[in-house]
Amino acid sequence: MIKTILPILFCISMLWTCKSQQTSGSEAPKEGGKTVEVSELAAGNYCGVNEELHKLISSKEEFVDLWKKVYSTRTPQPTVPEVNFEESLVVACFMGMRNTGGYKLEVSSVNKSGTQLEVMLTYSSPGSGCMVTEALTQPFYIGKVEKGDITDASFSTKSQTVNCDE
Repeated sequence: MIKTILPILFCISMLWTCKSQQTSGSEAPKEGGKTVEVSELAAGNYCGVNEELHKLISSKEEFVDLWKKVYSTRTPQPTVPEVNFEESLVVACFMGMRNTGGYKLEVSSVNKSGTQLEVMLTYSSPGSGCMVTEALTQPFYIGKVEKGDITDASFSTKSQTVNCDE
């Protein structure tokens, strides 16, 4: 009986935590800036990176090392995606460890201003009325952008609390 109830409760709690407020999908670039397209390589709520970290990766070696750390908690590890670092860069964003489920990291916008990539992230936290999984989570996002003349990146975050009482 418990084997049947636990998966059902887990599914209900996951559906409950998915109910969230809508945020704008992208923010306008700064004057003179240009919106940049990002292709998702990986995202999720469980990984081997426990600290908050935002990184622009420009080499295969650095990407492979990060991928191994991200999936160090999973066996077998997923294959490292092919990225041509002559043409692309990788943006890796980690929210850090959280005590429960219900947290979400979202890339709100990616803009280019000169040679600088500007990445805006939204951190969503569950409100007091939200049902969440009782598990440690580490929300993350890894994406690929066209390299062009980008030499550096800045990352900024905004936080919001999801209201589940509605």
